[in-house]
Amino acid sequence: MVALETFPNLTTIVADMGYTIYGEAFVRPLHRLGINVVMDYPEAHQDTVETVEIGPEGEEQVLLLHCGTFLVEWTPEYFLIPPPHLTGKERADWYAERDKYTWKPIGKPDKNGNIRFRCPQCDGRVKTNAKTCIRSKRSQRKAPHVANIDQEYCCNGTITIPVEQLDTYQRIPFGTPAWKKSYGRRMQIENLNSLVKNDGGLKDGWCRALGQAAFNFGLLALLVAHNLRQPNNFDNDTEPDPDGEQPPTPNTGRRPPVTHDGANGLKTRGPPP
Repeated sequence: MVALETFPNLTTIVADMGYTIYGEAFVRPLHRLGINVVMDYPEAHQDTVETVEIGPEGEEQVLLLHCGTFLVEWTPEYFLIPPPHLTGKERADWYAERDKYTWKPIGKPDKNGNIRFRCPQCDGRVKTNAKTCIRSKRSQRKAPHVANIDQEYCCNGTITIPVEQLDTYQRIPFGTPAWKKSYGRRMQIENLNSLVKNDGGLKDGWCRALGQAAFNFGLLALLVAHNLRQPNNFDNDTEPDPDGEQPPTPNTGRRPPVTHDGANGLKTRGPPP
């Protein structure tokens, strides 16, 4: 809540797995505030597919849940858990291909953190032999036929998943290239924390003044000092070459100044010698 009061436009938090494993205590309150949590999962979680039922009694729909991603019940077995031999880019490509079987959110979370979802066929991303439950605004002419299923309709319509069942959910599907890019921001944050903690910064007792205000002011001073040091960490393209050759003058689109003394009738445009 303190962070949201300070940054009212906060919509996403990239969190360490040491916190996100506590879904009910950590992730759920953030979801109730409408904040998306980008997270990783323990290996045991990545090897498990859960079956969940969503909807009112008597009208429940069965969904498959893997690493925060809700899949349709008719997802091919190959796309439930990634094959162990896939690593790196191949594994990310597998997750990206699997994404066509996912339920996608419709709009933003409501005031309680609940989210409404639509199945992939109703969303116009894939086709099966079943009828489409909802007439999608998206054309299905180019959607691939992915499965034959033993039901008349692809689903029972859109569903609203309560916040209590979204503890592992994140908006960008886990494992995809887009997720890797999003979660990779955590490494930049960890690197900054490490640099700020250099020479005893943020250690117990580093700020002798008492109170949250004093601590925050001291932290701000450390961050400002860190940013002031950053220019020295980058190569300066305008520095002279060690062999004595001068770097080429950048083309700024302006006429170069005339620096001669005017003996040939031209006036000096640049500063006097």
